[in-house]
Amino acid sequence: MRKKILFLVERLGCGGINRSLENLLSILPDKNLDIIVMALDGTGQYQHGFPNSKLFKANFILDRMTRYIGYEHGLNKYITGGLKLINRLSDRKIYSQLCRRLEHQIDRQHFDVLIAFGEGGPSKYISHITASKKIAWIHCDFKSYLSQSRYSAEEENATYDSFDNIVCVSEFTRRSFVQACPSNGHKAIRIYNALDIKKMTSMSIECIPEFSDGFNIVTIGRIDPIKRPSAVPSVLSKILSAGKNVHWYIIGPPAVQSEVDRLNSEIKRYGIVANIHVLGERKNPYPYIKNADLLVNTSSSEACPYVINEAKILGTPVVCTDFGSASEFVNNGINGFIAPLDKLADTIIRVIEDQTLYRKNKKNLADFNFDNGIIKQEFLKLIDIDK
Repeated sequence: MRKKILFLVERLGCGGINRSLENLLSILPDKNLDIIVMALDGTGQYQHGFPNSKLFKANFILDRMTRYIGYEHGLNKYITGGLKLINRLSDRKIYSQLCRRLEHQIDRQHFDVLIAFGEGGPSKYISHITASKKIAWIHCDFKSYLSQSRYSAEEENATYDSFDNIVCVSEFTRRSFVQACPSNGHKAIRIYNALDIKKMTSMSIECIPEFSDGFNIVTIGRIDPIKRPSAVPSVLSKILSAGKNVHWYIIGPPAVQSEVDRLNSEIKRYGIVANIHVLGERKNPYPYIKNADLLVNTSSSEACPYVINEAKILGTPVVCTDFGSASEFVNNGINGFIAPLDKLADTIIRVIEDQTLYRKNKKNLADFNFDNGIIKQEFLKLIDIDK
């Protein structure tokens, strides 16, 4: 029996959630699946679609009101800002009406499975729609998410009452959800993010980055307080003060302007302009990962740190901060290193100085194996297709 499945995402821009969807769909070529992806915000690098699926976009006005004004430029910025202002003046009635229209649009297509691929907007929409099966996909530390949500813990918990299953992308994420939403905790299961290993490996040799002489570090992630790129200048300053010739490359789009400003301010404060390189977004970050001496993750919270598994597959040692899921993905001292933020510089200096330890970790990465087959089987079982 064929299954008609909808994945609803917040937006089509770059980022871990859409990359995880791309990779999941890449391992799901199946004659029994008709997959539709719908986005509330239809712009971004995925606007041309995802593998093995068809893409539908939401209503134009809803699309505009879902966007962040900070990402817009020129006329688009005025259109988006104007629509949001009109919506506020109408006490959000326009937005609510558009949401109901979207819900009816989804309902009319008679999907067998509805998947809210992300907390927040997608889960809110899907919670109001009737379907044979509804699945929510959690990509964050939910307790941390609740602290920033405009909804109360009770309201967020109630959102998941109508879902049959809640997929969490790591065991840490599952535990966090259970603690935050105990009445729905029994629905929570863990399925790790898939990785398109063939594509990643192929893209990693497309070019050779123009790295500087010395020891090259790369950090990848949006410029956001949770990712803490503004912590890099102080860490790098300490490493340079220890006499190490290090260049640090930061790759990722600006997401929160205050963090962008803080990063620039810290670079000037420590006087390290020559050794830190803020490259912005790169469509293909894999050559940077593969050719770097070290990948460093400075996040305060990660659900399933994509870039760490990518670095491991490409053979690049990792140093990461001690966020909740770190030990699920890094075996400290064996295939990477975990350290609190205030010890990050010392850990990196140790890795640079102890070449025997560095080579041991790099050698261990050659034996790293990632099994997408298990993830595919878990997903097919979830949607009631036995393989």
